Amino acid sequence: MSMDLYNANGHMKMGTGLWRETLELAENFGGWEPMGVQVNVPLLQQRVAHLPQDEQEAILASATPGDYSVNNGDIMLGQDAEKLAAALAIALDDLPEFDITDPANALERFSGPRTHSWLKELIAYLHDGGDVTLM
Repeated sequence: MSMDLYNANGHMKMGTGLWRETLELAENFGGWEPMGVQVNVPLLQQRVAHLPQDEQEAILASATPGDYSVNNGDIMLGQDAEKLAAALAIALDDLPEFDITDPANALERFSGPRTHSWLKELIAYLHDGGDVTLM
């Protein structure tokens, strides 16, 4: 399964496992404190438009946001995305520059030049991109 991110900077795609590990890295090694995602009301309205009006209203009234690892169209606010990017930049400074073949934690799972390059791309993508839709 994949996680697709959409913001003003375009689109990024990754596996859901990699996305969850990236969030863990930011929290545990970069100090990120998630603000929580928001329900994407316009997207939800599109998804329920075929239902009778009373059912649409009930679904919209009861909609609750998921979490960052659910690819259902919820929104990570731009301010939160900026904080995530900053935390990943902090964690990047501590990541091993060589590949670790049997990683013991998130810090070691993101070792090596290829992963560093990908993290730098993600940081640039999240920076100044505004709200991020998680699909």
